[in-house]
Amino acid sequence: MNGLVLALRFALELALLAALAAAGLALRWPQPWPIVAAVVLPIAAAAAWGTWIAPKAPRRVDDPGRIGLELVMFSLGVVGLLVAGRPWLAATFGALVVAHLVAMIGLGLRGH
Repeated sequence: MNGLVLALRFALELALLAALAAAGLALRWPQPWPIVAAVVLPIAAAAAWGTWIAPKAPRRVDDPGRIGLELVMFSLGVVGLLVAGRPWLAATFGALVVAHLVAMIGLGLRGH
């Protein structure tokens, strides 16, 4: 079960990056700004995740701050999907994030 929950976490992290890229492309700005945003938003999110959230992050935040930061980051993914015009995907992503966090806490995997 632990492996399944950790695999879901990895998939959600990748989905977060994809959602931010989709949000960037959906912006109604003159070209090339949507493309720039589609590249910069996921890179910025990955940098933040790697700095403060990842298991081997150099400045890893301890819980409960880390779970709050994760919720903010995943919420940005939900908003990104809404901006991209994908409300059902946003709702599904949000529900999976909540289920994942509950499973992580329930299984004692918050240190990962």
